[in-house]
Amino acid sequence: MLDKSPQACHNMILNDERLTMEYRRHEDIPAKYRRIILDETLSKRVSKIPLATCNEIIKEHLEEEEVMESLRDFEVIIVKNGKKVVMRSKDPGSALAELDKAIGYLEKDVSVVAVLRQAGRLIKAYVKGKWVYGRVSIYD
Repeated sequence: MLDKSPQACHNMILNDERLTMEYRRHEDIPAKYRRIILDETLSKRVSKIPLATCNEIIKEHLEEEEVMESLRDFEVIIVKNGKKVVMRSKDPGSALAELDKAIGYLEKDVSVVAVLRQAGRLIKAYVKGKWVYGRVSIYD
């Protein structure tokens, strides 16, 4: 991920219970982050951008990646014959496949209650033979 060598970073700061880096030279910034900085600032050269700005852009990118990682958490909850089964997945396709398998592909089992959640929020549920969907918009 990040180059944690003493030559590459100025200091490591414990911020919000995680380590963040601040680079002290433009040459130390990895190519991955250089591309992000150039895209963000619409500049042609990273060396023309103040180092403080570069470090801030990298920090914001890492925070955004952390938030996006939580959106990859899918959970399928199935209640059948009084038994509750919870399955977790990082892949939406496999979570939907588990949901379909639980309720039956062609002949739907109306006695099954199945719920699909993403990052703790309801995406859709199968209750009494009908599909129930979570909020589509924040304005609903």
